[in-house]
Amino acid sequence: MKTLSKITFLLFTIALFASCNQQKNDVKTEAETKQKAMEEKIVATNDAIFAAWNSGDAAMMEANMTPDFTRKQNGEESAKNREEYIGIMKTFRTAMPDLTFTHELVAVTGNKTLSKWTAKGTNTGMFGDQPATGKSSVTHGFTILTYNDEGKAIAEEAYMDQLSYLQDWGYTLTPPTIE
Repeated sequence: MKTLSKITFLLFTIALFASCNQQKNDVKTEAETKQKAMEEKIVATNDAIFAAWNSGDAAMMEANMTPDFTRKQNGEESAKNREEYIGIMKTFRTAMPDLTFTHELVAVTGNKTLSKWTAKGTNTGMFGDQPATGKSSVTHGFTILTYNDEGKAIAEEAYMDQLSYLQDWGYTLTPPTIE
């Protein structure tokens, strides 16, 4: 009888541990499922923002950003809200109607995407108050986009070599005059 009690106790203990372990796995699986769903939203938003740049679609850009979206370019604030950011896109799309971005690498970490990209286009339109040069350019950059819990973009940090595309268009640097 003692042996039967020991076996029953052992089987009960094993069943209890297995049940607890299954609950841990269920919780872990639920958290992983939520994280995966968030990552999918973030990647879809990242892709939509790149598509909006490529097509000049302001409505698509607006739909994927919060109104208080901010942008820093090379560490300097360049847009304080979504409308200013869309204005930047329009300036570049006016200067280069054929502007295309391709991203070679996109990584998701937490609520951010890290994108390495290449932009190509031909300066056939006004760039601010500068006339078109008719010359093509290629520049490379890196963007960090941050997202809210709904998967909408709330901030961008973009890093690129601005001088390279301006030189491709024919602009030059004039050395300073030293007296």
